[in-house]
Amino acid sequence: MSDPVKFIDTHLNTIIKEVLQKNNYVYMTDVQQKTLPHMLNNKDVVVQSQTGSGKTLSFVLPIIHNYLKQITFYKDFSVCIVITPTRELALQITDVFKMFNVPTKCFIGGLDIDDDLIEITKDYKIIVGTPGRLLEVIKLNTKLFSRLSYLVLDEADKLIDLGFKEKVLNIVSFLPKSKSCGFFSATINENVKNLSKLILKNPIFVKSEGSEIPNKLKICYLKTKYSDKLLTTLDLIKNKKSIVFFATCNQVDFFYKFLIKFNIKNVYKIHRKMKQEDRTNVYKDFFEKGDILLCTDIAARGIDFKNIELVIHFDIPKDYTNIVHRSGRTARNGKEGESILFVLPNELVYLDFIKIKNIEIEEITCTPSYKLDFLKTFMDDELLELSVKAFVSYFRSYKEHTLNYILDYTTLDYDDLVELYMLKKIPGMTELRNVEFKKFPKEFKEENIKRIKRKPKSKKKLK
Repeated sequence: MSDPVKFIDTHLNTIIKEVLQKNNYVYMTDVQQKTLPHMLNNKDVVVQSQTGSGKTLSFVLPIIHNYLKQITFYKDFSVCIVITPTRELALQITDVFKMFNVPTKCFIGGLDIDDDLIEITKDYKIIVGTPGRLLEVIKLNTKLFSRLSYLVLDEADKLIDLGFKEKVLNIVSFLPKSKSCGFFSATINENVKNLSKLILKNPIFVKSEGSEIPNKLKICYLKTKYSDKLLTTLDLIKNKKSIVFFATCNQVDFFYKFLIKFNIKNVYKIHRKMKQEDRTNVYKDFFEKGDILLCTDIAARGIDFKNIELVIHFDIPKDYTNIVHRSGRTARNGKEGESILFVLPNELVYLDFIKIKNIEIEEITCTPSYKLDFLKTFMDDELLELSVKAFVSYFRSYKEHTLNYILDYTTLDYDDLVELYMLKKIPGMTELRNVEFKKFPKEFKEENIKRIKRKPKSKKKLK
C-alpha cells in the first residue's frame, strides 16, 4: 500500500477540498489514490474494494471535480447516474453527493412513482437509485441524460446476484455511448467481468489493498448451542454499539420484539419486508442514536454505519464473503472492533471451509450470565406467535442453505432449537413429521398436526 496522501495536496477543486476539510477527511485511502487519477481522466474502471475502504468518495470526488470545471455545459442536463442494488445504499450515496451542494436526487422503489415522475423533470445533476425505479424514470425523460458523462454501478456483483442485469442493460440503452463508466464491487467474479465487457470500453482494473480486514478488527468464532445463542448475545451486546445479523426476516422480527420486552434500550431492526419509509427512518435513527441493530443481509453490503464496536453473525451466512462484508462495519478509523460468528456443534466443518477461503478466525468463549428459564418469563402471546414464524423460517432457510452439502439440516439438535425459540408447541411441518421431540412427545400424532402452508416465493425483486 502506498503512503497516504492528503486531500489538500491534490489537484482537486478548491471547493471540494474545503468540504472535505470541514467534514474531517484529511488523508486519501488506498482505493481513492488508485482510482481518482483514472476517473479524473475519464477512463473506464473496474474497482475491487470492500465496504469501509472509502470507495464512495473514490467516484464521487472525480465526478464533482469535473462537473465544477464545466458547470455551464451541464445546464439543464444531468452529469452522472449511480445504480445501486439496495435502497439504503442509494440513500447513503445521495447524502455523500449532497455534502458538496450539488443538486442530487435519489430514485428508489417503495415510494410514490408519481412524485418521482415530477422530480425527474427538474434539473438534478446527480441521479442515484435502484435499477427498477431508475429505468422507469429515465426512459420518460431521456433528454435530461443526453450529455451524461458518468455511469457508476456500485456493488456491481450484488446487482447481478439480485437479478438486475437486464434492467441495468436497459438503462444503459437510453444513455449516450460517450460516457465514462465505473464498476465498484467487493468481488470481481466472472459475472462482473462479463457485464463490464458489455458496458465498459478498455477498463482499467483497480484492486484496493488492505481494505478487506481493518488492522484492529478481530474476527472470532464462538462454539455454542441453540439455547445459548440469545443468552450469549445479551451478554455480548452490553455497552457496545452492535449489529446482529440473522438468516431471515421473521427471526429479526421475533428477536427484536423480545429485546424490546426485555427492556433493551435503543434497539432497531431492518429487513427487506419493511416499508421503505420505516427502513429509511431506522437507518437515520440508528446512525444518530441507536445501540443495537438487528438485520438481515440487506445491511451487509455497502451501507456504512459509523462507530460499530461489535458484529454478531447469529447464523451462518449463505455467502461466506459476507463474514468479511459484515465485519467491515466495525474497527473503522483506527478503532478496535470485534466480529463474532456463532457456530453450532454440527457446523464445525464450516470453520475449515472459511479457512480454505483465507479468512483467519480465532476461537473465543463466553459463559452466559442469564438463564433461559428467566427469559421465558417474558414470553407472551405476541412473542409466541412471532417465535413460531421465526422457527419455521429459520428451519427452511437452513434446509435451503447454499452450503447444505456441509450444513445438513438433519443433523440439527431439534430439541435445543425449540428451546431457542421458546416454543409452546411444534408447528406442523412436513419436514418435521418424523422427528421426535423430547418436550413434545405426542405433538406429531397425525390428528394433531396443523400444517403451516408455505407461501410461494414472490417473484418481485428488491429494488
